[in-house]
Amino acid sequence: MSMFSGIETAKASFDAKYLQQGHYLCRIDRVKADKTRSGDQFLAVEMTVLHTFTDGDGLPEKWHKAGESASHLMMAKHDSFLGNVKAMIANLLACHESEVKESDCVKVSEKEQPLAGMVAEIRARDILTRANKSFTKVSYIREFPASEIEAVLDEKTLALYFPGDTLEKMIEEENA
Repeated sequence: MSMFSGIETAKASFDAKYLQQGHYLCRIDRVKADKTRSGDQFLAVEMTVLHTFTDGDGLPEKWHKAGESASHLMMAKHDSFLGNVKAMIANLLACHESEVKESDCVKVSEKEQPLAGMVAEIRARDILTRANKSFTKVSYIREFPASEIEAVLDEKTLALYFPGDTLEKMIEEENA
């Protein structure tokens, strides 16, 4: 038995920065519901930045670059948690907030990962909380239409993240 025994079932580690302020096009890689070491529940959205729009908040040198991994962590202990999760799901699934149910929230972080692979337009900006602390407010604007992706991404990024006919299939599904 070698030191690599069990590698087949091991999960690859994920290294990402928290989402910095800016305006981004991101591919959602995974939505994870879990607990911290201290037992606090959270929902983490792990994503890959595909494009940075130039109209974002903050300093351009601090914006994420295409290909960077980023994550958005929402802590259940914060008052804003349920509202932020509801807004994310409503905007990404293009439904009214009144249609978002507890089962939808559970489903997005389960094994099937229905949001994985989705391309989302996301805006992050720094705000001051009531406690006068800096906080990055992340807003999920919409699922970005597959038919508009080619106009935004450069050829290298398209080839890397949408190999072969991946994008064509996404556009077909969008038009179905």
